[in-house]
Amino acid sequence: MIELKPCPFCGGEPYFLKPRHEKGTAFDTMMIECKHCGALPYGVSVYDGEKEEDKKAAIAKFWNRRSNGWISVKDRLPEKVTEHFSNDVIVTDGRRYYVGCYDFSIHDWKSVYAEWGETEYFKISHWMPLHELPKGDKLP
Repeated sequence: MIELKPCPFCGGEPYFLKPRHEKGTAFDTMMIECKHCGALPYGVSVYDGEKEEDKKAAIAKFWNRRSNGWISVKDRLPEKVTEHFSNDVIVTDGRRYYVGCYDFSIHDWKSVYAEWGETEYFKISHWMPLHELPKGDKLP
């Protein structure tokens, strides 16, 4: 039996979703979801002929990873750097991650940019500082 760590966002119990076939591909996607908050941050492509236990072990490896950098919004918010805003930070709603900032004037997250470039608003649960930019390389 493959052990799954509790949900990294709420501590809830995770479970394996049945594999979902990706239309137009030769593989299925297997995911793990939290029973409590519905987080399903990882998907792994699995191919015909692979054993069920091997498929589960592959996705469990990703689910069980933990980053020490996530900070719960219940514990603290990013530091205020202007009259109203924090620096940009990485934020998550438990399903995906984005770049955004906290607006202290309205007490909510603002300018959360999804990977497709649209501004969206989500119920943010955790955040982490952006990594330091590389040094030495200059853009043309």
